[in-house]
Order: sequence, then C-alpha cells, then structure tokens
Amino acid sequence: VRVTVIRIGTTSGVSSVRYSTADYSATAGCSYGRCEGTLVWQPGELTKNVEIPLIGDERWAGVVEFEVLLDRESVENGFVPRSGSQARVQLIDDDAFPTNKYA
Repeated sequence: VRVTVIRIGTTSGVSSVRYSTADYSATAGCSYGRCEGTLVWQPGELTKNVEIPLIGDERWAGVVEFEVLLDRESVENGFVPRSGSQARVQLIDDDAFPTNKYA
C-alpha cells in the first residue's frame, strides 16, 4: 500500500522527517510489513511515498488497521502539525467469509 506524505510551506531547502508503522488492529508480520525510515525532500519536491508491503493469507479477518506515524521531533527544516503526524490505513479483507457448514 502507498501512503503519500505532502510537504507544505517553503520548498526552497532540503527537508526530512522520520516515519514508522504501528499496529492498531492489524499486526505487523501478519497483515503488513513493519516499515521505518526517513523521507527526504530535495528543494522543489512536494511529495514522498511510503511503500508498505501487505501480507496475504487465506484467513478472513474483516477490516483491520495500522498507522503510519511521522516523528515530529525528527523534522529537519520543516514542521509537522500534530493533526498531520499520523495516518490510519484500513485493510479490507478479500478472503471469503467463513460459513458454518452445519447450519
């Protein structure tokens, strides 16, 4: 899954921020691959993408969620507002709903 991070404000210098994923109802290693790293914008760049691998299985799980977090303390030459420091990602299961064969 791809999460796009948009740079706001001045784009005249190099800017960076660290990111990581965090479990919510989805579990890293089961539903998605845990990710962390640093996004670096060069002068003039507006967007960067965080690519998170999804892990498929044959079990039905309904809708599960995880978060992508921006580390506000790690920002270089920029600002991350509190309201823009996290994004929740919903994974909607495409496996068949289990049935009760005895019903």
